[in-house]
Amino acid sequence: MGLSGRLARWAGPRPLVVATPYGTRPRLHAEGEIARRHWHPATAPASASLLIVCGPATGDLATAVAEVWNAMPDPRTRADLPADAGAADVTGALDAAAAHLARGAGTARNGDGVELPGGGGMAGRGEDRDGLRLDELHVPFGPVLADWPGGLVVETAVQGDVVQEATVKVVGAGPEAGEPFWDEPWHRARRGERVPRGAAERRGAAERLDGLARLLAVAGWPAAARAARTLRDRLLADRPAAGLAAEFARFERRVRGSRALRWMLRGIDAGEYDVLERAGRRLDAIGTALARMDDDTPLSANGPERESTLDRLPALLAGTELAAARLIVAALDPRTDAVTGHG
Repeated sequence: MGLSGRLARWAGPRPLVVATPYGTRPRLHAEGEIARRHWHPATAPASASLLIVCGPATGDLATAVAEVWNAMPDPRTRADLPADAGAADVTGALDAAAAHLARGAGTARNGDGVELPGGGGMAGRGEDRDGLRLDELHVPFGPVLADWPGGLVVETAVQGDVVQEATVKVVGAGPEAGEPFWDEPWHRARRGERVPRGAAERRGAAERLDGLARLLAVAGWPAAARAARTLRDRLLADRPAAGLAAEFARFERRVRGSRALRWMLRGIDAGEYDVLERAGRRLDAIGTALARMDDDTPLSANGPERESTLDRLPALLAGTELAAARLIVAALDPRTDAVTGHG
């Protein structure tokens, strides 16, 4: 075993989690297990030793996952989790992956890699928004990117550090993959089950915390992102509402009280509200849902009306600085598990 292998064995796995449109359930289990084991997630293939693919990766998404896998250095291993994987399945898969890495499997390779989705782009020439001729880069974001909606691809044309044009598509999504995880209470109600409204409020609060965690991570506040995910996981584990409300109140004060976060998010256009206002409205909605979690009245089979944000991204991203683009995507948190007919 070479030096890099010995260091990797000592440090423990560096997981890179790949979200897919219908892989929410295994992704949540994987993120929770990674936190429990105190593993340090990787943000790029070059620093990853464990690739965790959550849910079915088909078509263009499968191609992107293969490129990421080929770019990872040895020793490396991967875990492919089906969409219906439960907590025990994920724990077993990560145990096996950790054991594989502990044996020092694989040999070191040189640093040659491939161009990855979300990496650098091809250069050309184009007019900027003021009519000047500047170098134009075509920079893709996704579909394999940390803290990024599963299967989302945003292709951008960039001059300087400003997005001139953006196009959006979702890859790896298809109706055969199953039901969207976050809509499960309403699907159960449509099948004739008696589902209490409180169960739907709990699921909705967890979904908003999941999106808020991505926004906080992209904003460079990993500790707050971990706190949001911990709350999310406790909601999904059916912890008592009273204790969760008190824990959320402390978290909310911490997030709303951050001057650095206000400075970073205020004024970034994200539609009717800027990114900071969207974060605040999400906190409001979580608090409202927590107060309703004990509602035992039957849930209507009609699902909630959701803001359609995917088609709005191109117009919102055009004219923004590149650094702000990811914050806008995280603030809108588009659903990709209801999109069909893409690669």
